[in-house]
Amino acid sequence: MQHQLLLPEIQAAINSLEACVARAEKEIEELTETRKQKKAQNRDWKKALKALNGRQGHQDHFRLDFLPPYSPDLNPIECVWKFTPRQCLHSRYFSTLEELIKTVENRFAEWEYGNSTLRRLCALT
Repeated sequence: MQHQLLLPEIQAAINSLEACVARAEKEIEELTETRKQKKAQNRDWKKALKALNGRQGHQDHFRLDFLPPYSPDLNPIECVWKFTPRQCLHSRYFSTLEELIKTVENRFAEWEYGNSTLRRLCALT
């Protein structure tokens, strides 16, 4: 008889312990995620500081911009950047940097007012 009276109390204690364990696991998971985010932020800041230190004496010529994470699928211009070398630089020799720049600028000038290729690349059709 005494055994049966203890069973509900034991079950309640077990349930309480399981709830505590679940809360502790959730807190550990949140802390781990927070730690990962802080590490990523520190990496970004370390890169920024390295860039700032590297530009000493050249501040007039450089500006530090923080960019969002790289997501080419969300940025249609990435398709244009990928297409441009294939379109105007592939299998060509450029004897000077100026010649290469002029070739790319000419391609961009052709696209200045848009065309079907550009609309297709940027999914604007």
